[in-house]
Amino acid sequence: MTEFPKKEIIEDGENGTIEDVMVSRVGEYTGSTVDGKPVEQVIDAESLQKLADRLNEQGTEVLADVDHAAARPGLDRDTSAAGWFHRFVVDPLKGLFARLRLTKRGRELVENREYRFLSPSFLMGEDGRPVDLASVSLTNTPAMYDI
Repeated sequence: MTEFPKKEIIEDGENGTIEDVMVSRVGEYTGSTVDGKPVEQVIDAESLQKLADRLNEQGTEVLADVDHAAARPGLDRDTSAAGWFHRFVVDPLKGLFARLRLTKRGRELVENREYRFLSPSFLMGEDGRPVDLASVSLTNTPAMYDI
């Protein structure tokens, strides 16, 4: 098991602020598909650990967007970054954590309190467990209010 991250804020000059933040809690939630249909999600430590291991192994950075704009269908969707998540860690009792590097825009949105919450956008397996993390959004209407 990877060590649980301590809350850390790093000023990185022009590259933005890096913070260790919670991405998802362990639990059962009702999320929604891109077209708004409800979907039951089973977020357990085992599936989160598999996901974190794969993302870390690949060195993948995951997009932080605004209000799930990158998940909308069509070519006019907004895929600009409010930040990037990397270095994923799982606490089996709490959930998935990651290091977030905010862009200038993302930092302003958070500092001005225009957005206060995070909402993960998982790709789910047939059993309702996450198999991939498409993005994590800054939002004011998350399905998981406790992150």
